[in-house]
Amino acid sequence: MAVKNQLQPAQQQMQVQKPEAVSYKVGGIDIHLDPDTVVNYLVSGDPNTVTLQEIVLFMQLCKAQGLNPFTREAYLVKYKSDSPAQVIVGKGAFEKRAVRCQRFRGFEAGVIVRRQDGGIDWRTGTFLLPEEQLVGGWARVYVDGFDKPVEAAVSLKEYNTGKSVWAAAPATCWENSSAPWTSCPTGNSSRA
Repeated sequence: MAVKNQLQPAQQQMQVQKPEAVSYKVGGIDIHLDPDTVVNYLVSGDPNTVTLQEIVLFMQLCKAQGLNPFTREAYLVKYKSDSPAQVIVGKGAFEKRAVRCQRFRGFEAGVIVRRQDGGIDWRTGTFLLPEEQLVGGWARVYVDGFDKPVEAAVSLKEYNTGKSVWAAAPATCWENSSAPWTSCPTGNSSRA
């Protein structure tokens, strides 16, 4: 038996039942999120297509992870009503978490490029010539107590959504997506 979800825009759902706002602190700053604020100021894409469920999940994620969506530490992105919203945690939030982690010792990241002659280069940073093809990216994270750095490499096809920034600057988007995010996943450690 198939189940078909009917997604209703948030404005329609809020007329029936409006969830409570969430309040919390991030770095000494009071954050207050309610559905109206999220729809009016924090949705990227088409705010008229976001469902109440997606808004509540976004607010609760921000609260649980201590994210400030007003400084773009988290994004709620939705372009069409027939597809789910994406909650994206921004690069800055991960960088702050990594720096607070006592075991984090730095990272390197870059792009994987197919040269015009067909050869493959692994490069630090995002440099790419017009005749070359970006095919992926890599990251290496140094963590105190690990014998070897944590490494990851992925194909561009896994990350490229074809939306605005990815279409215009995929190398930069890759570098922003790749860095030290596996070194301290809980973010509970802090530096003195």
